[in-house]
Parts: sequence; structure tokens; C-alpha cells
Amino acid sequence: MSVTAPNNEITVERRHPLIGAEVLGVDLARADDDACNRIREIWMRHPLLVFPDQPISDAEQIAFAKHFGALEVHPSVEHRSSRHPEIYRVANVDEAGRLLPADKPAAKYLGLTWLWHTDSSFRAVPSLGSVLHGIEVPAEGGDTLFANMYAVYDALPAEMRRRLAQLRAVHSHDYVMSLTDGLAPADDDHFTQLDAVSHPLIRRHPVTGRRSLFISPHTMAGIEGMPDSEARALFDDLIAFATRDSFVYRHKWRPHDVIMWDNRCTMHAVMPYDAANARRVMHRTTIVGDGPVLPA
Repeated sequence: MSVTAPNNEITVERRHPLIGAEVLGVDLARADDDACNRIREIWMRHPLLVFPDQPISDAEQIAFAKHFGALEVHPSVEHRSSRHPEIYRVANVDEAGRLLPADKPAAKYLGLTWLWHTDSSFRAVPSLGSVLHGIEVPAEGGDTLFANMYAVYDALPAEMRRRLAQLRAVHSHDYVMSLTDGLAPADDDHFTQLDAVSHPLIRRHPVTGRRSLFISPHTMAGIEGMPDSEARALFDDLIAFATRDSFVYRHKWRPHDVIMWDNRCTMHAVMPYDAANARRVMHRTTIVGDGPVLPA
């Protein structure tokens, strides 16, 4: 499929009843303000957008993502591009193209993407959204799952919604690393130091005004004022509910797919693949959040 110029008709086709829409008729390498304004409108209706066949460069990806806000630099030093620090290399190869040894911190950290999460939930102002370019994809595995957290909130029993609206979860980058043996503390040379933060479990989208469940399982260390065992049991129940098939779109990657998701109302996870032998190279730009998480 060939992509078309940004001034041509942009069309949208659903890939899932609740989340996931394919966008055609735009070349992201040349997307101008008008095209990006149209994409922004579509994005507010479809929190996950798929742009097939977009062989963009890192510089072009950065330029496109900057239409939607400033870009983050990820705390994992080893996964930053040496040429473009705004590029977070979600890749099981180093920049020389060598597969990462499984016992190295960079490989262990990458494996944490296999857990459900929301990007940058460990920041005081979490990410607004992310743009991910699939450069090399494995023949099997490595799909990405996305959950619509608007729909999850809407489906929660009313009593649970009221209960959760009073609670705040503690999110910690150190907790992310504690989930895998052999990762160094956050003050190690491999990672930027970040303090723990808390966010409401129910959030309100600053643009659409809709409410969603805000969980990020791989960063949630606890709930303010709640015993750890009780908090962990509640998290387990919420994760099981939010990841039901009806809420989730499974993206099977093709080379040079670009996907864009709204971190304010989605959650995602990477499916396992043979990371010791099959190359998977994704470049992500992460859009800085537009303010603290709004409570319900």
C-alpha cells in the first residue's frame, strides 16, 4: 500500500469495536499543521491510531510527534538513541545491531514492556501520548495489546467507581525495576533518578472530559492509606477486569507500521517473543503530559 500526500482525503477504518482505528491518506514524513490538526481530531475519538506503511526516519518521527507537544527523554539511558535522545529504542539489539545478552540490564529492562502499563505513569505529569515506529518485527510474537480504559471505567459497577474515585495509587520507577532480578537501583548510571508519585485511580481526560480507570500495573507500588496486601488484591482484580478480551485490541505488527496512542485513556503490553534470537526494533517518541492527572 502506498501512502498519499497530507492534503489528500484522510480516511479512518475501525480495527476493533472499542479501540484501534487505521488511518489512511497521510504521509507522516510530510504531515503539515492541517494534517496533524485533523489527526488530533480523529485521535480524540479513537485513542489508538494505526498508520500502515510509514517508513519514516527518526528525525521525521520526532518532527511529527512534536506537532502534539514537547517530547520526553526516557529515564533508561541505555535505550535512548545516541543521535536523537527523544527516541526511546524499544529494541532487543544495540545501536550496532547486536542482539542484547539476556543477562544484561538493557535486556532485562526491555522485558518489563511485557507487563501491562501506561507510559511514564511514574512521572508527576505522565505522558500525554506515544508514537511508535515498527522498524523490524519478529515473524512470531511481539504483538502489542491495547486496552480502552474509558470503556473499562464505563463497565465497572457503580459502587466500585465510587470507591475508586476516592483512592490514589503510588507509582514508582524503582518498583518497575524491582520486578526483575538484577536491575540496579534508580540512582545507578543506567537510569535517571525519579521520586515516587501518586495519581488518582479514576482520571478525567482534559480534552474529552471522559472518565477512565488509571492503572499502570508495572509501576503501581501501592495505594495511599491502604495496607499493601489489600492494595495488591485490588490491583489484581482491576487488572483482570481491564484486560478482558472485549476491551483489548491486539496489534500484529508489519514493518513500518506507526501507531499512536493516548496514554490518558489507554493501557498496553507487549506479547512475548523469542528475544534471544528474533530481532524486534521499535522507536518510540513520548509526548510530554499536558498537566497533572485530573481526578474524576
